[in-house]
Amino acid sequence: MTAPDLGTRGSSFDDIPLVKFFKKRGWITEDLHASDVELVDVPPGSAVACGDGRVIKGSSAAEEQKYARGPKIFGGIAGVAALIGDGKLEGFRKAIKKVESLHYLPGGHGDNHKGLDGCDHMMAWLASKYSDLPALELTAQQIRDEVLAHKGIYVDHLSHHTESTLDLNWIPNKTQIPNGLRFLEDLWFVRQVTDNNPALMNKAYQMIAETVENLSTTVRTVRIIH
Repeated sequence: MTAPDLGTRGSSFDDIPLVKFFKKRGWITEDLHASDVELVDVPPGSAVACGDGRVIKGSSAAEEQKYARGPKIFGGIAGVAALIGDGKLEGFRKAIKKVESLHYLPGGHGDNHKGLDGCDHMMAWLASKYSDLPALELTAQQIRDEVLAHKGIYVDHLSHHTESTLDLNWIPNKTQIPNGLRFLEDLWFVRQVTDNNPALMNKAYQMIAETVENLSTTVRTVRIIH
């Protein structure tokens, strides 16, 4: 499977490799245009955010906006490290250097009932629940400390998961604001951090699917926005 160019709508949707990948796993796939969802601009200086769909609480309104409008990848900076680094400190520093080169801040989160253990991607990675990721050797506290040491942003997500779909967005420099309704992933950003390396893009698709499958037994609809 190669990383699809979903900027062109001429191909049959069902023939796109990403669509085939999710269908093979038993997912329902939906084809959406940018006009079908509420997208906002991703400004330079925003933080790389997790694809967790729950609403956000930061230390200030400005911090919440920087995080909510940042590009989404499950795990935030941990997700970037999983793809282009590893689960060690140097792997995270490589990921931070990459996102800073793209003019973003590192980001991550806990939640308001599990504290720093509130990122389900990170907890699944610590528990070795991914089929194609190296072992995570840092604690949630160490990851938070590294994010803040690089002037990044750490927030809490609120309440429990109520998402009903997974949204994969290919519209460049756009994202959605978490509102509790769907998991969010900006594949244009994943393409940037992986330098559109087909093997790493395939690794990202696997990580995305397994994140939701580890977290929910009911969310099996993916909406592909392009």
